[in-house]
Amino acid sequence: AYMGRIQHMAQIDISCVHVYDDSIESFVPAIENAIRKSSFIAIDAEFTGFGSDRRKIGASHLDERYAAISDLVKEYSIVQLGLSIFCPIEQSESLTPTYEVSTFNFNILSLADFRVSASNMKFLADNCFDFQALFSRGIRFVAAGTVKATSDPANGTAQTARSTVNALFNGSSTVNQRCLQTIFRHISSCNVPVVLHNGLIDAMFIYHSFCGPLPKHVNNFAAVFSDLFPTVFDTKFINEAYSYCKTSFLEYLFGKIQRACKHKELFNLQFSSWPPWPSKMELQSGQVCVQYAQYGHCRRGIACPDSHDLEFILDEEERQEERRACKRRRQKGPMEEGSVQDGTVDSCLTSSSPPHKGGFTSTDSAPYRVVPSTKMHSAGFDAFATGFVFAFFHHKFKFPLLAKDDVVGEQSQGVVHNRLFLVGKDMPFLLCRSAYCTIPSAQFVQLPDPSSSSESSAIADQSS
Repeated sequence: AYMGRIQHMAQIDISCVHVYDDSIESFVPAIENAIRKSSFIAIDAEFTGFGSDRRKIGASHLDERYAAISDLVKEYSIVQLGLSIFCPIEQSESLTPTYEVSTFNFNILSLADFRVSASNMKFLADNCFDFQALFSRGIRFVAAGTVKATSDPANGTAQTARSTVNALFNGSSTVNQRCLQTIFRHISSCNVPVVLHNGLIDAMFIYHSFCGPLPKHVNNFAAVFSDLFPTVFDTKFINEAYSYCKTSFLEYLFGKIQRACKHKELFNLQFSSWPPWPSKMELQSGQVCVQYAQYGHCRRGIACPDSHDLEFILDEEERQEERRACKRRRQKGPMEEGSVQDGTVDSCLTSSSPPHKGGFTSTDSAPYRVVPSTKMHSAGFDAFATGFVFAFFHHKFKFPLLAKDDVVGEQSQGVVHNRLFLVGKDMPFLLCRSAYCTIPSAQFVQLPDPSSSSESSAIADQSS
């Protein structure tokens, strides 16, 4: 009932299911079934802030950067989690690989107090985030990293943890809290490759929220995260490793690769027919916002008078490349048909279509589906965009999906497994267990059940 038609890569029209507190339990079996069949899973998250001083989370020393992000993760919260599950489909009629894609957007609400950043709240509001739905229907959870208990029921800590959860949930069941962790347990047990984009902060939020306490030291975090998720990819690092695009923020890569797929079809997608995403139409000027075009964000947000429409930005780039190509051709040889002669403008310098004036292109007149930029910062859509970019890189550069033990520690070109992009660094963050690491193997924290007074919680304390 959820099967969509096979579409060419350049005709993307994704749909997604929004999962709330009153529906998550019914979706878990279908999600687990998709995870078992999947080739890889892309994950993205939206947070309530990045701290008052972003320089700390970009500190040059890795230990200082990790400590700053750890503090950030413990003070702020995830409010939206996106999963996009890519399952291979055998197509006897075509040799082109085909994936069935199921995308889920979980709206989650921490019941413990958390900080918010005004700028982040404005950013989410500008991108159609539904705060009313979050606080009225969001999936209630307590971060696994805040659950403090041991396997010894005699010391009273398990009962204390259970009482704390009881108070936060007002005595109600924590079934939905465990549903979220169950999904990540299933990803871990099935050894499915996890795909992130610029993923260090996402990885630390995910571990703290659904797995357990963050270790104090960065090397220990690399060990325990790789214990639970043995194969991790970062599309921002892959782009840098293969020097595919100079600009590497997610929305740019997604739009650029959509255009590349018009010329060479590397794979097909089949989408689940979930309800369409809500979108907000905006009209902007015909002038490109330089800051947004380079970095994927603009300090002025929607108040910026210049265009943040990625399709317009990519159109302008292609027109500039065409002008440069025409100039090189004129410099190399004699005038040919279509060149500047007798005051005639070179046909290369004129566009066959009128210049884009902002807003969104209609799918009836566009040669491919244009994805409105207002959808790009929902966790579900970002997760799909990350998976889409990864699928393109995987089939273009032919690297294996599963990492081999003998290449995980190598620092050679083409080895992209278990490496997270580090802003301002030439080397990635390597996710693997060091030979000098003595911390025990990681386990998921077992969440206490307030409905059972006799249950003791076995918690792996990895904070040392």
